[in-house]
This record gives sequence, C-alpha cells and structure tokens, in this order.
Amino acid sequence: MPRLREIYIYPYAGWWGRPWTTMPEPWDDVTLDRDAAARSARRVTESVSQALRSLAVEAPRGQLMLDLMVGEGDGVELEFTERFLDPSDRGTGRVRVPMGFRNLSPTERARQLGEVVVEAALRRAELHDWDVAAVEEALCAVADGGFRAYAAGPWKVTRDRKRQVRLCGEIADDGFLRMWAEIDDAATGGGSRRSEEIVGWTWLENVARAAKKMRLTGSSMLTFGAGSNDYEFHAVVDLDTGAVTRTPPNPVVLSYPGA
Repeated sequence: MPRLREIYIYPYAGWWGRPWTTMPEPWDDVTLDRDAAARSARRVTESVSQALRSLAVEAPRGQLMLDLMVGEGDGVELEFTERFLDPSDRGTGRVRVPMGFRNLSPTERARQLGEVVVEAALRRAELHDWDVAAVEEALCAVADGGFRAYAAGPWKVTRDRKRQVRLCGEIADDGFLRMWAEIDDAATGGGSRRSEEIVGWTWLENVARAAKKMRLTGSSMLTFGAGSNDYEFHAVVDLDTGAVTRTPPNPVVLSYPGA
C-alpha cells in the first residue's frame, strides 16, 4: 500500500494575480471568497501533509482531496461524502466557507480551515487504521504552530569553505511559496543571514527540488531554478549582498489581507 503524500483542498490557490476561474474581471463575491479560502488553505494542507508524511502512514491512494465551495452557513463546514467510505477513493468530502470569508484575517482563515482539515485527517486515520493517537499529537503540534508550512534544503559549502548556503521556503498567506537562501558566514566570524525572497509556486516540495539543482560559483554566487518545477524561473543570488535576480521577475501575487 502506498504512503500518503498529501491531503489537499481543491481548487489549489489560483494563479498569481487572479482566482482559479475563466471568468473575466470583475469577479463576483463567491469567486473571491473561494479564492481567499483556497490561498489560505495552502499552508494548512501543506503543513498537515508534512506531518502525515513524517509518520509514514499508508493509504490506498497517495492523495486525499477535499472540494472547496462557498456555502450559506455562518462558519466553515465539513461534509463527508459517500465516497469517503470507500478507502480506495481519494475523495474525502467538501469544505464550505461562508460568504464574506475573504474579509477575515489570513490567520483566522487558516485557523478555521485548519480545524476541518485536521478533522478530516483524523477521520481518515480511523478509516485506515493509522495510529490515531500519534496522528492527533502530530496534527495538534501543527495547529499550535499556526499551520506553518516551512522546509529547508541541505547545507552546501562553498569551494573555499568560507561559507555555507541552503535554500529555505515557506508557503505565504497568499498561497504561494517564498524561497530564500540562508547564508552562514560563521567560518569567517560572521553570522547567519538570508537573501531577498523569490516567489515560487504552491508546493512546498519545490524547495527540495530547487535545492537539488542549485549551483555555487565561487563563494559569492548561487543559482537555482530553471526546471525546478511548474512555472519555471531562474534565480541568481549574490551571496555577499543577499540581492536576488529572478528571471522572469517576481510576480505580483493577489492577496486578501482581511477587513
């Protein structure tokens, strides 16, 4: 039986600058509320998936999906569908957010969505005979940490051994990855610092993929990207200054800061 890779909410975050829709602007309230929920859900589902992968739990399908829609209730609701009872089906249920959901703060949106994602994961734990206590403990830790979805690649030492560098990334409130280089100059009496941020796509695993492709030139230049995954880009980091050149440039990402 395969190991579970992820539990996710569909649709994923929309495009960088627009919701997941073919409708032209202006977008209606339902589209905007669903888009705000989809973006806030990314760090929730990525952090929950990260915790479940660490437990190496097994399921008939490597992915579990929750459909996202806007409902008429006052809060976020989780509905389990008949498909949920079929262990081999990745369909788990539906998540409904209320009208006006985009007006909540990103932290509150993530908290409310996190509650139903954790509930869905715990129900799946019972269905698949996972260690429910271990799953509950891991997911409580994720919730207590604010559903932070963070990853860091391995350290790579420059040829002159004067510094070491690694790629780090975190899913932001707008649903998209922010990556940066962590630069450690301790060998020459300096400290640790980080480069400017690079906007990536919606998957935390892209940090590991980009880290495999990063290249150091001397002790002052780092390059990565160019085929790391969806919506390719190429990034050059000046390790002396932390400045980043991204080709194409960082996009402007649509966000919902709340009322």
